[in-house]
Amino acid sequence: MKTNNLKIGILLTGALLFSGCDLEEKVFSEVTANNFFLTDEQVVTSIGSIYTNLYSYLGNESIWSFNEGPSDEMVIPTKGTDWFENGHWQRFHRHEWLPTEPYIRINWNMLYFGVNSCNRVMYQLEEIGTEEALAFLPELRAFRAFYYFHLMDLYGGVPLITDFLDNEPFPSRASRREVYEFVESELIASLSGLSKNVAATYGRMNYYAAQATLAKLYANSEEYIGEARWADCLAACREITGSRVFSMTADYFENFAADTEGTSEFIFAIPYDETHARGNILGVISLHYANRDTYDLAYQPWNGWAVVGDFYDTYEDKDRRKGVPGNPKIRGNFLVGQQFSSSGEPLIDNAFEPEDPDGAIIVFTPHPTSKNGLFWLRQDGARLAKYEYEKGSRIDMNNDFAIFRYTDFVLLEAEMLWRLGQESGYALDLVNSVRERAGVDPYTSLTEKNIYDERGRELFAEGIRRHDMIRFGTYGDAWYEKAPKDETRRIFPIPQSQRDSNPNLDQNPGY
Repeated sequence: MKTNNLKIGILLTGALLFSGCDLEEKVFSEVTANNFFLTDEQVVTSIGSIYTNLYSYLGNESIWSFNEGPSDEMVIPTKGTDWFENGHWQRFHRHEWLPTEPYIRINWNMLYFGVNSCNRVMYQLEEIGTEEALAFLPELRAFRAFYYFHLMDLYGGVPLITDFLDNEPFPSRASRREVYEFVESELIASLSGLSKNVAATYGRMNYYAAQATLAKLYANSEEYIGEARWADCLAACREITGSRVFSMTADYFENFAADTEGTSEFIFAIPYDETHARGNILGVISLHYANRDTYDLAYQPWNGWAVVGDFYDTYEDKDRRKGVPGNPKIRGNFLVGQQFSSSGEPLIDNAFEPEDPDGAIIVFTPHPTSKNGLFWLRQDGARLAKYEYEKGSRIDMNNDFAIFRYTDFVLLEAEMLWRLGQESGYALDLVNSVRERAGVDPYTSLTEKNIYDERGRELFAEGIRRHDMIRFGTYGDAWYEKAPKDETRRIFPIPQSQRDSNPNLDQNPGY
């Protein structure tokens, strides 16, 4: 982790608020005008409080899961009696979700909690009116735009609420284009007031984080508003890649270590901490129960999320990002092969299914041995190992999580050059710089498929795949245990609970 004064404020605020943040409250009216700080001394604490909401960015029912679970990268199969949960994880993978699914509601509430927090603090700072207080407004406007970007991306048109004192009980949906244009205009208007000092603004919405949000907005603009904006995406990428502020690390896995101090790739990160900033639970949701002994963990993993076998197969064996089957001491994106304790003893699953070909000995195979669809054996599937598991760590990990990472935008710049027909060799060099670090042979030319595949391999499990699949036209395809789906599944339904309480919220097509 990195530390600065505002990060300390965020961590302290998180320690106070983590257990009291109820995302199930009614999202348009949970705070009154008397609830906020009104003195200069409380400005930093007030700003820090809006970032604690991001702690829920990771996990089972989060922005991250919405971009990984319905993709061809990862799956949440039922194992024994675990992870069926009324079938909603299977529907999640198969794009058969319903407006009543809990994750549809929880994620909506999390995002609007962020919007409302920004509106509240912006109103507070305007009431204070000092130069110090008002200097934070561009950061808050951009951060609110970041939340609306995700709402627009996931749900289409949504209520556009920008005034904290707006007490309209039944807001109507703005169109997807209207929300898109709001996000764009807010980000652009904020740029001149945002800091370029990345060391002092680690974990905060700064100039480069706003440009990264713009790049993502423009990259999938054709999906959002029916208009391709490749040149605008390229310009936003180059504000990042041409800044000389960021660079690729020599070791890919530096970016996923438990301590990312000094990494040169983080543009916008969530500074997690196992005590004060809890929420990074990527280990507990994927590792087998017995992997507790592999890392001497202070918790029992849940044996859930696994990797789709066909995606695992897109990596060459010599790709450093892949890892070495059966050897967790060599870092890799995946945990595959026979599993051992920290002392080298084979791990045993005494509750194994009789039909498991490996018996009680735990062996993770990339392709499930079960023939029952998404009902897997307890030991089936490669597990997530991209993020370092510390020896003796708690259920909440210390690993900071990069929402925006530099190499993503190196690859996105190359993609935009290719789409614009401006490659002239430079785009190929950009992609090959990523491949060189991974230890694989360079491409001799760029095609849509190899750009797409390289983004998948490099950015696995970083909450990006769904966006890429939509942009490259593969999201509706069939893959493991998923039939082809029509374009209505590119956005999620409006939560039924919101429609029940607000008669002005019409439903998305297909639901």
